[in-house]
Amino acid sequence: MSVTALVLGVLGLVLSWIPIVNNVAAVLGFIGLVFGLISIFTTGAKHKKKGRGLAIAGSILCVIALIVTFAIQASASKALKDVATQAGSAQSSSTAKESSSSDSTKSTSSNAQVVLEATATGKGTVIWGEAGSTNTEDFNGQWSKTISGDDAKKGYTISVTGDFMGASDQKVSCTVTVNGQQKSHKEGSGTSGSAMCDTYGIFN
Repeated sequence: MSVTALVLGVLGLVLSWIPIVNNVAAVLGFIGLVFGLISIFTTGAKHKKKGRGLAIAGSILCVIALIVTFAIQASASKALKDVATQAGSAQSSSTAKESSSSDSTKSTSSNAQVVLEATATGKGTVIWGEAGSTNTEDFNGQWSKTISGDDAKKGYTISVTGDFMGASDQKVSCTVTVNGQQKSHKEGSGTSGSAMCDTYGIFN
């Protein structure tokens, strides 16, 4: 029994350092400790039977194996818990950022302001509107149209032409501005020159 306790103690101590496998080490350590204690008791303090030293050594090794096993398992469990916590925090942070970005985009779109502008060196004609409808207006020098709110998110086109009866050096241009930032600008020149801009894709 003393030899068995010693052998189980050695095996348990060797296996106790290996995660998962140390479950076997715990069983071996427990069984070995039982054998060791029985051996210590039966050999007696006065060495009536041989093997007391082996029993004591085996019991000590079994106790160490159990302690190492529980320590390794606790450390592994804590590490797994920390990894799970960090993963959860990262996912929550990512979700919060996506939500914040989405809310910001929605807020920006709801408060959007689109300005359609046209210029000509003299008389000009502007054709503007959303998909499926157009509006034609004549102007002299400059023309502009401001669209706000949900209507601003619709797709608009604007085209401008000059005076067909005018001089050949005349110039025309169109500009699309969203919330104060220029998104599109085109120019044309000559008696048949034209320029066309649109807002498609700006809010996608």
